Amino acid sequence: MITSQYEDPAQSEAIIADHEEATRFLLDHGGEILMTVPIGVPDDAPRWTLDKFKVAASTLTEIGKRALDMGATMALHPHWGAYVQSPEEIDLIMDLTDPRFYSSLRITAIFTIVTTSIQTVLGVTLALLLNRNIRGEGLVRTLLLIPWLVAAGVLSALPIVIAGLLVQKHLIMGLVSGAGK
Repeated sequence: MITSQYEDPAQSEAIIADHEEATRFLLDHGGEILMTVPIGVPDDAPRWTLDKFKVAASTLTEIGKRALDMGATMALHPHWGAYVQSPEEIDLIMDLTDPRFYSSLRITAIFTIVTTSIQTVLGVTLALLLNRNIRGEGLVRTLLLIPWLVAAGVLSALPIVIAGLLVQKHLIMGLVSGAGK
C-alpha cells in the first residue's frame, strides 16, 4: 500500500515515478495489486475542492495506466481519515478516473468482505471449541496465542528495521553518487 498527496499537481510526476518503483517492487515479489490510499487528513482540514479531485483523478489514472502496462492492477483504497472517504467522494473520484478503476474498488470490497467473514467464522469457531472443558486446555490456548504474540512482536519492531534500512540505503546511495563527500 502506498499513500501520497495525489491532489498536488507539482508532485504528480514524482508521485507517478514513486508508484512505478513500487509497482516494479510489487511485481518482482509476486504481487499483482498496487493499493493506493489518499493521504490522511486532519479533522479540521478543508475537504478537497472539485479542482483538487480532478488533479488527483488525473494522477491516479496515469498511475493506473502505467501499472496496467507493467502487468499490475492499481486499487484505490478509500479510507476513513483520508481525503477520499465518504460515499460522495468515492463516487466523485470514480467518476473522474478511468473506468478500469471501478474493478479496483470492487477488489477492495471483496477482499474486505471475504477476509472479515473468514476471520469471524474462525474466531467464533475457536471460541466455541475453547469454551468446552477439554484435556490440555491450557496448552491448546498457549499454542493458539504464540503466533499472535510473535506477530505482535515482529510488527512492533518492523518500523525500526525499515527506518534503519532506509537510512542505510540513503547513506550508500549518497556515497555512490558522490553526494556524501
